[in-house]
Amino acid sequence: MRSSTMMYGAILMLVAGCGGGGGGGSSPAAPAAPAAPAASGGGSSGGGTPATGNVALKAGFSGSSTPSAATASTRTQALATANALRREAGLPASIDIAEQPLSNASSLNHAGFQVKRNLDLSHYESTDGNSAGPADTGNPVYSAIGLRDRAKFVNGGSDIAGTYSYYEVISSIGGAPSIRFLWNTVYHRVPFMRNEVQHGGFGDRAAAVAMYPITFAAGPYDFATLDLTAGPKTQTLSYWPKNGGTGIERQFSTDSEAPDPLSVGNPNQTPHTPNQDICGPPLHLIFPTSKNWSSLTVSMTGPGSANVPVFVLAGSDGGTVLPTGADTVDQFLDPGEVFVLPKVKLAANTLYTVSIGGSTTATPAEVLSPVVWSFTTGP
Repeated sequence: MRSSTMMYGAILMLVAGCGGGGGGGSSPAAPAAPAAPAASGGGSSGGGTPATGNVALKAGFSGSSTPSAATASTRTQALATANALRREAGLPASIDIAEQPLSNASSLNHAGFQVKRNLDLSHYESTDGNSAGPADTGNPVYSAIGLRDRAKFVNGGSDIAGTYSYYEVISSIGGAPSIRFLWNTVYHRVPFMRNEVQHGGFGDRAAAVAMYPITFAAGPYDFATLDLTAGPKTQTLSYWPKNGGTGIERQFSTDSEAPDPLSVGNPNQTPHTPNQDICGPPLHLIFPTSKNWSSLTVSMTGPGSANVPVFVLAGSDGGTVLPTGADTVDQFLDPGEVFVLPKVKLAANTLYTVSIGGSTTATPAEVLSPVVWSFTTGP
């Protein structure tokens, strides 16, 4: 059971060139009392025809009032926060996520849809919140069921130019603070850490209320929605936290994400990880390769070089062979990607050191010499 003080999340990923949607999920129904930050991430290719007379925004917000300076500032701050974190993880400034008016429109559309629906966080504009559910054309901010079709809706029926995949992440809190919350997760951080993500847009409750000429009821969630587009781009070695990073979060509630990254019910993991909610902050490394890991060597130490036990989640291209040194193969992660989750909440204001190395199934094997770095937790 998830209490009303928890954060929630889910993630999907969609390749634009294929007709099908991805896996993933949505958060539970919103509690009666205002909740602490919740989050959700993803996308889909679900169908649906725009409702007659709907007020969903077109590219450039045509047919609606100009976004307020406050709304524009919030969008700018949100993407600036994401780009600052990307740079700390080693991604070059030359590939910062650029603001995309089409993605702004689709993000704001879907944020408005959720605010009007005023229930759970969902990536699907259907009556039941599922990809195969009936289109919720009764919602005046409906545009299409799935992410890809919503992106095409704001672009006159075509995919956004240069895009081969779409991502969407959603947080219960609004504005720029939603980005840091999304970052301190497993699956929600994934698109932000990938070089291929090049453009994005942002919308939330405040923006939707300011933009749409309809009445919205008060609710516990702000539905900050980021729609991100990806195109061809070579991945570079990146990892989080950065070496010398300070003020790093001490813990992460794995129950806040769907799929839950530590759960026997996670359908994307082989073998399943055990059920555990509170752990340390997600540590993350991406090694540029198209091959799966064959082995991983991971360690984490704290004060006095004491060992910190961890879970190791290894990415895959669809294979399920467990690399030596990993706890699970996770299909939501790419080849060369690995998450390290400390099994315990970390101590406050404490220095920790991480080492991640490994080799791939390539012939001859690609070898990642151990990457060793340190960071300090916050209070």
